[in-house]
Amino acid sequence: MNEGPPDADRRRRKWRERWSQAEFSRGWLSEEIDPTVAAAADSRFFPAGARLLDIGCGGGHIAAALAGRGYRVTGIDFAEPAIEQAIARHGASGNPQFSVADFCVGGSVSGPFEAALDRGCFHSLPEPAMPNYVGNLARVLVPGGAFLLLHKPGKKRAGGVDPDGTLAGRIAAIFSEAFKIVETGRADFGGETGMAPGFAFKMRRS
Repeated sequence: MNEGPPDADRRRRKWRERWSQAEFSRGWLSEEIDPTVAAAADSRFFPAGARLLDIGCGGGHIAAALAGRGYRVTGIDFAEPAIEQAIARHGASGNPQFSVADFCVGGSVSGPFEAALDRGCFHSLPEPAMPNYVGNLARVLVPGGAFLLLHKPGKKRAGGVDPDGTLAGRIAAIFSEAFKIVETGRADFGGETGMAPGFAFKMRRS
């Protein structure tokens, strides 16, 4: 797990280019916290005051909102322009903290964390990268730790969200060695994405 998948460099270039564009996806630059994420905090699925990892934090608005709710947040993204924007907007106080990291590379992030969030990272990964991601998450999250995965809607041409009804089973299988899904529901991505609601998977580290 010391190297990313073969196409890692290509993916990094793509996301660097996207985050370097002034008009990149208004939804990811929203200053609003997603209702699904807010509910995870309000219900204490994320334990109060927890050390929380925001994987694929982008411009940092969710990390900042969770820090404002009392969490000690570390936001990571492998696109340097995204982290530069996150630091410029939300990095002055030291909480949240932001760093450039590829979560599919072993040892890229140090824990431990009691909670973790992924809104918009995992569903963009190629399959060869997924085992590294899950292994890294299991390494940095404490036993019993909470993980919220927000999965992007399916393509409209394929019938919308999870057109063949297999997504939950696939997610359970991918994470099964170290995580147990405790709740599955629809996810409101919020912001201005214009996307249909996706799925939210609440998991616990085994």
